[in-house]
Amino acid sequence: HDPDVIMVGEIRDAETADVSTKASLTGHLVFSTLHTNDAPSAVTRLLDMGVEPYLLGSTLLGVMAQRLIRVNCPKCLAEEDVAPAIRQLMNLPADEKFYRGQGCPSCGYTGFKGRTTVCELMIVTPEIAALISESRPYREVCDMAVKQGMRRLGDNVIKLARMKRTSIEEAMTIRVES
Repeated sequence: HDPDVIMVGEIRDAETADVSTKASLTGHLVFSTLHTNDAPSAVTRLLDMGVEPYLLGSTLLGVMAQRLIRVNCPKCLAEEDVAPAIRQLMNLPADEKFYRGQGCPSCGYTGFKGRTTVCELMIVTPEIAALISESRPYREVCDMAVKQGMRRLGDNVIKLARMKRTSIEEAMTIRVES
């Protein structure tokens, strides 16, 4: 049997990266996981593992980065006092209100109840594929992805904070890294 789709548990080394790339070259749709800080970093990581830039540029279709963050408890939600320095660091307007769970029996006095996913999806367009094939720096790949509509992890977590789904403190765990 020749599968149409292959799932590789995780690409941890050059051999797995090579086998995955070759499977993709032969017409298989390959899904895998890879530990990186964001979607564009996956390109750098795979190149560092020895995948040839022209092969990666011609086989990579997209990369999704995801993180779990804690969700505000809806039963004890209250306005959060966000320090001016944090607002400046995160480019947040001085008059914008944010919320955080204060802690109650429902959430075990943590202020949070459950988790949700924050994602970043980079679609490899012909322009991004060309940058990858030319082994262009991370920043160029990232800038092109954003120019073509990719929303950064940090922007998406701020959107969740604006929707009262998470706190600014929790958002900072992702925003500072991205």
